[in-house]
Amino acid sequence: SPASGTKAFQAKATSGAGASNVGVAGALAVNVLDSETTALVKPSGSVSVTGNLTLKATSGYTNTAIAEADLTGGNVGIGGSVAVNVVDDATVAGVTDSGNLSGVLDLTILATSNDAMTTTANGGAEPSGGSSSFTLGASVAISISNVTTTASVGTGSTLTLGGKLDAKAEQTASVTANAKGATVGGNVGIGAAVVVTFANHLVDSQIKRSLTAALDISLKAFGTSTTTSNAEASAKGAKGEGDDTSGKNVNGKADDQLKLGKDKSNDTSTATTPKAGTGEG
Repeated sequence: SPASGTKAFQAKATSGAGASNVGVAGALAVNVLDSETTALVKPSGSVSVTGNLTLKATSGYTNTAIAEADLTGGNVGIGGSVAVNVVDDATVAGVTDSGNLSGVLDLTILATSNDAMTTTANGGAEPSGGSSSFTLGASVAISISNVTTTASVGTGSTLTLGGKLDAKAEQTASVTANAKGATVGGNVGIGAAVVVTFANHLVDSQIKRSLTAALDISLKAFGTSTTTSNAEASAKGAKGEGDDTSGKNVNGKADDQLKLGKDKSNDTSTATTPKAGTGEG
């Protein structure tokens, strides 16, 4: 019994477009995906099969969050561009805890997932390269990727197979995050360009009960996890430390943005961002 899902989701927010004098609180784009794709034998009743059985769950998602300032001249004051991307995706195939299955010759369990996340926060760029006055609190890209792929047999009574067991879980997960300040213009003040990425990627294949098979038993788990992060400050410079009235350093600001992302996720950990520093300490 196959189950599959392949979809694309995008959230985009743009501030400061199409006006000569613009005062905007900011651009906030939030994309949240909570998905579960399953092919399972559950404990609701006994399942009897005469012959082979295949349990296959396949999912594929592309998630994009973009927050940007679109400057067309004049005096622009913007609180910030913040892009938040949160994914909780589980792809599960197999026999659950207390699931009952009988009469099976060959049992094949396949769980496959492909998740790609892109998070972008841009401070904007004035096309003319003129003398706009532009003040931006921060460009922040927050990515929280929780992806799990499982092909397993859960706890319960002994499972007897007349043939073989082939259980395989395959997962490909990637996160790309970019934060960039305004690139051109007259007077530019930027609080920070911050990228925060949390990637919790798990792929496994297990047997958690006694199992007897007449032929081979094979358990395989393959996972690829890729994260790329880039934060780029304004090419025209930023405010000095004395001009920042928030009272927080870059770590304090990053922790505030991380909390926003974690509030949108199921993540209850207390982790904070790594301490910022230079080669000199």
